[in-house]
Amino acid sequence: MEKDTTTEFLDIRIRKKEGKIYTEWYRKTCASGNYCHGRSDVDYSTKRNFINDMEERIAQVKREKEKAEERSHEQLRKNGYDKRRLKFRMRD
Repeated sequence: MEKDTTTEFLDIRIRKKEGKIYTEWYRKTCASGNYCHGRSDVDYSTKRNFINDMEERIAQVKREKEKAEERSHEQLRKNGYDKRRLKFRMRD
């Protein structure tokens, strides 16, 4: 009988419990939550890609997607990103 295990890799936690595999968005306890500020002089395409990449990684995680999106949007709002843009992926 295999024992239950948990592994964190990048921003995903993979948990094997009772023979099933669960994934969730993961942040290290030491993560600062600081990103490139939404009103900074960084190029718009860099900011757009940052948000799209974060949301794409979250979309790939099957379990607890709603909680992960809520946490990511909270962190982005704290870093100056507008709520309206977070409801939809930023597009060109």
